[in-house]
Amino acid sequence: MTRLVLSSLVLVITACGPSAPELPESRPLSPELARDILPTPSPDGSQVAFWRPAAEGFGLWVADAELGNARSTGIATAFNEQPIVWSSDGAHLAVMGDGENTVDLVMVSVSDGAVTPLVQTPQFKAPIQFHPDGDRVVFVALTAGGSLNTFTVSRSTREVRPLVAGLETPHLGFASPDGATALYAAFEQGATTLWLADADGGNRRQLTTEGYEEFGNIAISPFSHDGRQVVYTSRRTGKRDVWVADVANGTTRQLTTEIQDDFEPSWSPDGRSVAFLSNRGRQTDVWIMSAAGGEAQRVTDSIEEEAWVGGVGDNTLSFSVQHSPGAFWARSLGDGTETRLTPDSLDVGFFVMSNDQSRLAFLVDLAGGLNDLAVMPATGGELRIVARGAHHNNLRWSPDDRRLAYTSDQGGSQDAWVVTPDDATGLRQLTDWVGSEQVLGWSADGSAIYINAERESQLGDLWRIPLEGGEPERVTREGTIPFAAIATPATTREIILAVRLDAGVRSVAHVREDGSLAPFTTAADGNVVGLQLSPGGDLVALVSPGAGTVTMRLVRVADRQTIATVPNGAPQNFSLDGTRLLYQLPAGEGKAPDLGILDIATGTTTRVTTTPETESHAAFAAGGNSIILRRVRITERVMRADVSGVLRAAAP
Repeated sequence: MTRLVLSSLVLVITACGPSAPELPESRPLSPELARDILPTPSPDGSQVAFWRPAAEGFGLWVADAELGNARSTGIATAFNEQPIVWSSDGAHLAVMGDGENTVDLVMVSVSDGAVTPLVQTPQFKAPIQFHPDGDRVVFVALTAGGSLNTFTVSRSTREVRPLVAGLETPHLGFASPDGATALYAAFEQGATTLWLADADGGNRRQLTTEGYEEFGNIAISPFSHDGRQVVYTSRRTGKRDVWVADVANGTTRQLTTEIQDDFEPSWSPDGRSVAFLSNRGRQTDVWIMSAAGGEAQRVTDSIEEEAWVGGVGDNTLSFSVQHSPGAFWARSLGDGTETRLTPDSLDVGFFVMSNDQSRLAFLVDLAGGLNDLAVMPATGGELRIVARGAHHNNLRWSPDDRRLAYTSDQGGSQDAWVVTPDDATGLRQLTDWVGSEQVLGWSADGSAIYINAERESQLGDLWRIPLEGGEPERVTREGTIPFAAIATPATTREIILAVRLDAGVRSVAHVREDGSLAPFTTAADGNVVGLQLSPGGDLVALVSPGAGTVTMRLVRVADRQTIATVPNGAPQNFSLDGTRLLYQLPAGEGKAPDLGILDIATGTTTRVTTTPETESHAAFAAGGNSIILRRVRITERVMRADVSGVLRAAAP
């Protein structure tokens, strides 16, 4: 499960103070080229658990406080950045790991690696905390109708029951340190509000009403250690700020007021300070401030991206530093020769090839998690920036390749936009709705785009947005559609396959012209976590997790027959003629993911790359005799910083 983070418009200023202390030294605990993911210190700070690339997916490791004596627990998961939760005594870990399903909730003994299955179902779930009663584990899971709800499971009996009895509203919740109170974020109609309830589900009272609240790292409780306050993030001012609420009287106060995003706050053990991430100065860094208010103090100042910040002690922070500069390469499928298409000075991210395969639209990654939207010839050369300095994503070319539709927060919230790359004035905002939108594709005639939006629904529906004005059309009325794949072949109407949540399982449905859904896969086929349609709409690549593995299936749309399977494959792009499929291979032990090609007629596969870097976002180039790929070396190191000096400066 990924982090629940919504972005807002970022304005650029230099954050400084007249008496700013010297930055504390940040000590790397991981080797320089390591990839140690989501470091999670034990309650007493004597140990740290983290994920590390394994033969297939990611393995769970435990080490001492300085990352020495690192040892594998034997637990693996196919999914990156899954929460790790420690028991209060540091003897056990709760994680989502491979078992009967790749999404089972298990408990791991730190001393000997013994595994205790807790919840074995195909529904997605993630641990949140060990309950203060010493027996239960709190976890969040997808349930019937695609709802997100919070439960507890007994370690002794494996009985599952709701964290907040009788609560039917989709929510994400935490138990207070004494177990007497539950704090939860309720999700309704695209809005998120915070509530408190007694442990038995009674005495529910609303903390916030604006609807723009969110938590940070779900493996870190928002409760202060004495349970008297909770910390959270709110976008009520148009960007993210850190807020604190008093549990006893329900009052709230704003802790940070900068015009950039401040997010993922966490308490120090003594409750006197709050650490958080901020993109002040066009880069993501760690900051800290007194919980009573005052000036925030910078802890790090690096173009590398910090993440997973948390307190190890009252004066020590743990966090990770991530670095993943990317470049585009062209690779011949004949002799394997390669040509770099982008310079060393450019850090490029996701790209999409135009339909005529002549141009690339792509993201240029900037410090602070921002990016520019750019276009350049598929053979390399001069690039044109068409949208600057925001969070752009979901790029889609129009059928005639004249326009690009994409999602961006450049207008203040995450909305749908369209731009004409060859016309500097051809930039338009198509939506301005509460919640977030995801651009999915174009209508066959290029007169409208399809988006996924939370508007008027719980977890998303498909909408059709005309480019030349007119009312948006709500295509589906499920309220449980997180994403979809759209093909617009020239000879037929558009083909839409949507992933919907049914009883907590992601299944695929075909969207009819009237917006109704015809089942394409069922819950019995397992969760669908990847979906890629061929250009003609006649084939679809589906990715589903199973027991200890992830399988890519190539399915004919007409009769739903599986014609090929690839273990641990992740689809990238079909060839223009639909005869081949580029896919990503998993990382081997200590290695990085590579690329392969599936020949659809014969079912044979060929490995294309074998490098120590990660290859992804690949597409066939014009003629089909070469491919274009993004290559990146991903590193993530565990860091520690003594913040006693900046805490003295932060004291009000």
